[in-house]
Amino acid sequence: AGLKHDYAAFLQNAIFIFLVLYSSRSVALAVASSVHYFQMAQFVANIIYTMVVLAAGFIINLDSLNVAVRWISKVSYLRWGVQGTALIEYPGLNFTCSDIDPRQNATCIHTGYEALEFYRMTDYSVNDCRFALGMLIVGGLVWSWLMLRLRPQRPEQT
Repeated sequence: AGLKHDYAAFLQNAIFIFLVLYSSRSVALAVASSVHYFQMAQFVANIIYTMVVLAAGFIINLDSLNVAVRWISKVSYLRWGVQGTALIEYPGLNFTCSDIDPRQNATCIHTGYEALEFYRMTDYSVNDCRFALGMLIVGGLVWSWLMLRLRPQRPEQT
């Protein structure tokens, strides 16, 4: 796969995978604790997941979005996870552009840092990505606790 053969990079990627999985579970727990009915929770979770995927910046260019909607990318756990793993793996890599047809007017990226710059992943550090994922986890768990603690339960559940 062309990944670094470094134990520290492997551990950092494993930490990011754990953080992304746990943050997605905390979002799911927040949805489940906020919505009374299973079908409605599925619907809300589908909307949230779609927004997280679209706002990650991989399908839609974030610059083309309205400023009022761009904030969603800041709470996209996929964005923070992919950006963090890219910041771990891409620096130090070199790419060749021998298979690009010059008539296609394609951009040739030579180094991993150029790739990070091209995809605008240099604004935040690896630690910033870890912190953002950690805050998403804490936010989802606190929201779940508040909903379960403060929301009255339905009579048929008692």
